[in-house]
Amino acid sequence: MHSITDIANEMYPELIVCNLDGIKHDEQLVQDAIESWKQKNCRVLVYSLDNFINDCKHIENIRSQYEKFAFTTPGEHKDHNHISNVDYLTMFSCGNTQPVVDHEQEKKHDFLFLVGKLHQHRKHLLESLAKRGILKHTLLSLRNPEHAYEHLLPSHSALPKKYEWSEILEIGDFQAGWPSGDSPMAIAFNKNIGKVHPVLYRDTAYSIVSETNIDKDVNYITEKTWTPLVAEHLVIGHGNKGNNYFLEQLGFVMLNDFVPHYDESDHDRVSDICENLSKQSTTLVYKHTQKQRKHNREHAMDEKHWKDYHSQQLRYYFK
Repeated sequence: MHSITDIANEMYPELIVCNLDGIKHDEQLVQDAIESWKQKNCRVLVYSLDNFINDCKHIENIRSQYEKFAFTTPGEHKDHNHISNVDYLTMFSCGNTQPVVDHEQEKKHDFLFLVGKLHQHRKHLLESLAKRGILKHTLLSLRNPEHAYEHLLPSHSALPKKYEWSEILEIGDFQAGWPSGDSPMAIAFNKNIGKVHPVLYRDTAYSIVSETNIDKDVNYITEKTWTPLVAEHLVIGHGNKGNNYFLEQLGFVMLNDFVPHYDESDHDRVSDICENLSKQSTTLVYKHTQKQRKHNREHAMDEKHWKDYHSQQLRYYFK
């Protein structure tokens, strides 16, 4: 396992790598970092795994005071100072020993949807899926404390115990969002982030993945996408427009006869595809997509390739 920052430190020993996630909670720490860069007149790589919505103001603050910097996040930006990385894959999935899921058995559920935080775009998708009856065929992990669309959605849907990690079961069941990284749920989640639960993916056919945001001009790819690809699931992605194109540029095969080109930010189009899949034989779909799904797993697990990719991204910017 590795991070793009590991590659950056090897290639450019003089480069300062700033972990924005570690200092952005304190404006003075950010300002102190900027002042130290000015004194050293050095090149800086600002690194963050977080949702860019939480970081854009910090990046603009840095940009207004210092020119010799680049920033790197998991995905792609149109910003000329941005360097793409796939750290949610290379830090948590690839390089790990991952089980090979048995997809020969009959599927007990058509879809798997691990919702996470109930962002507005996820509420819209859940409403659309519920109206079409898709959630009746979905293994759903959801906490809906505000009772959004309560005529359609449950207030709480936990995974059956056989599908959950033991560390999470010791606490109760999964709950997204935690006050700090040392909270029990954060520790339990981070211990298993990016790992494939073989029974969970064995008993389900298709992963509905609603990524963290649907912002324009950004593609943000997290473990929500990488884990089902490693599990050889067929992924129906919901998120930034162009996420599938970005993944295909990386060498993955995301589209096929059952998942045609679509606008990933359009929750109704995502529901259209799920509705069509629900009418198909999962055995037929899995046979038709076997090579694609196997390729995606093998490509995701090729850590040497991703080290070369990170090196290339850094070299292109710091040439």
